[in-house]
Amino acid sequence: FIPIQVIIVGLFLDGIMERKEKEKMMKKLNMVIGLFFSEVGSKFVRIISCHDANLSEAMNEFEVKEEYTLKDLQKVKTDLCKYKGKLEVDVKTLSKIKEMLSEKRDFLILLISNPVLLEHDTFTELLMATFHISEEFSNRDELDTFTQDDLDHIRNDVSRAYNYIVTEWIDYIIYLKNEYPYLYKSAILTNPFLGANACSI
Repeated sequence: FIPIQVIIVGLFLDGIMERKEKEKMMKKLNMVIGLFFSEVGSKFVRIISCHDANLSEAMNEFEVKEEYTLKDLQKVKTDLCKYKGKLEVDVKTLSKIKEMLSEKRDFLILLISNPVLLEHDTFTELLMATFHISEEFSNRDELDTFTQDDLDHIRNDVSRAYNYIVTEWIDYIIYLKNEYPYLYKSAILTNPFLGANACSI
């Protein structure tokens, strides 16, 4: 009887330690995601979101409010997970993206090398999609020498990263609401998908 008690207690303690370790890992991961949005993600959205032909019709879905509960935000997430942007990005905007990603290339490499990302497949996909755009720009000549196929290829890459950002953004907003309400308030005030914040770079 006593050994069984020891086993049960041991399993219980192991479960607690594993849960705490996972919580610590998720906190580190969300710190990395926060850095991404601060340095790259929000700027990326501000550059291109006003070129999203579908955004005006879906504006209510992106308009996250301070009084929203976690249940409200989960509803927003359900809606945004179905959202697909329709980008009509011109060469001038692509040039802005190229310049921004060039400045942040070392930062992106640093994030990609972070082992914490192994815990989050979808964010890793977003990060790799964003870095891929940077690679495409760096492996080609200046934009004014791009063929139509080159431009179409880059536009498709930008659209892929943009759609990844939509769902990762709302996940991050939910995390802030749950863990850091004061940061949540700041994040929704600077919502990169909305009106005055869009295409502001």
